[in-house]
Amino acid sequence: MRDLPPHTAPAPAGASATSWTPYQAYRTLQNCVSAGTTLLITKGYKEYDCRWDSPYHMLWLRK
Repeated sequence: MRDLPPHTAPAPAGASATSWTPYQAYRTLQNCVSAGTTLLITKGYKEYDCRWDSPYHMLWLRK
């Protein structure tokens, strides 16, 4: 279920282009963090990052 249409924000600092994938944009940081935490537990991602991509927060995931 998507909160908002996907956007293209820059990858997290220090990340190679192949290790991080933009996942979804969220209206609030809290929703982004909640989704990131859930995906770590349920889908086996190693790390997530919520980055501000005005006017939304973009969830980035790393396998």
